[in-house]
Amino acid sequence: MTSRSPSPKSPCPNCSKAKVSSVYWPELKQILENDPGRFRDLDLECLCYERMSIFDDEHVRDPAMGHYTHGAHVLPCGHIFGEKCLVRMWEYANEADGYFACPACRQALGYHPHCYHDLNSLPIPQSLREIGQFPYFRDNVLVSNKCGDCVMMDEVRNLSSMAQIHLPPMDLKNGEYLGVSINSPDTMWAPSTDPYKADPIIRTMPMSGALKELCEVSRKSLSGNREGVWRSVDFRELVYCLHVFRVSGFPREYT
Repeated sequence: MTSRSPSPKSPCPNCSKAKVSSVYWPELKQILENDPGRFRDLDLECLCYERMSIFDDEHVRDPAMGHYTHGAHVLPCGHIFGEKCLVRMWEYANEADGYFACPACRQALGYHPHCYHDLNSLPIPQSLREIGQFPYFRDNVLVSNKCGDCVMMDEVRNLSSMAQIHLPPMDLKNGEYLGVSINSPDTMWAPSTDPYKADPIIRTMPMSGALKELCEVSRKSLSGNREGVWRSVDFRELVYCLHVFRVSGFPREYT
């Protein structure tokens, strides 16, 4: 009895799928949406020929570059590069003429029109749910008027003002005030009375009632990216906290 090789139409179920190596997000997105199991097959190579990490537990931080890793990051044009390489390219551009273009398509990466802050890359989604939260790619990605940092600071100021309304009066010392911070794994956005440094946190307080509900609405709106726009900031894993702050430089002896 002769054995036959599996027919091309009936592939061997034990054979592993080919690796997914596309470094153009619209193409990669379609592959992953059609088969979310292909996340396990991602094998993306940066222009430096180093493999880019995809998942949080794969990222290795480079001590020489602060908190940066070689995680896969998407540019507004859709091309994917390692974060460390992008940081080096941006640094080189800033030292030269400040002009930065995608190394693959040479599309100039400009700025957000209302705040004039640069467009930055975003980490590649790690699940089908995160793909749904990622900016939409049409002919051109839709850029938000303000960058994510400015959006966050607006949100922090609004929620901090709501804290004054929705919380009962508190016995605060001179120079102290209530405020809400928004935190991601790498960044904290918090109110400040000094444009050059953060106001110190005196204590953290439990959040409840209407203020907690407002913060949850804010979190869902920001992390869900309902507008599908490019904000240049990763809004995943946001945590909202209520604090008592002290005005920067306020003398301790008067508190």
